[in-house]
Amino acid sequence: MKPKKTATNAVAPTQPNPEAPVSDLRELILSARQTVARGVNATLVLLYWKVGQRIRQDVLREKWAEYGQEIFSTLSGKLVVEFGWGFSQQNLFNMLRLAEVFPDSRIFQSLIGKLSWTHFLHIIRLDDPLIDQHTAQQQARAKPCADASAQS
Repeated sequence: MKPKKTATNAVAPTQPNPEAPVSDLRELILSARQTVARGVNATLVLLYWKVGQRIRQDVLREKWAEYGQEIFSTLSGKLVVEFGWGFSQQNLFNMLRLAEVFPDSRIFQSLIGKLSWTHFLHIIRLDDPLIDQHTAQQQARAKPCADASAQS
């Protein structure tokens, strides 16, 4: 016959930690926010590249001419009214430069999920396209983009 358990050797029920569900939910929310931010950033950077490609191929026809400044002023004036300062003249120049530095869409698309627009802005200001692409690949390996709020 087994001895009866007395109150002294009974296991007290554990109280659930009221902070555990909050902590778990907080992590889920933060993770979802980061995923959304990366997705938004990748979509915007791809849009900027496409805008740059379109300007380069269709508007400037692969040539920079004296009328280029006037074209950027006109395009920017119309786009800013409808879509905001993200399409300012300077940003259109940046988009064109992005398309010039990364003319191969395969290389570019392999980087857009890993680098933010801010990363690309730093890269496109370098002088040598081979260095640009090498730098982009190094940055992509170093740390994936998590902050879409750094958009310029």
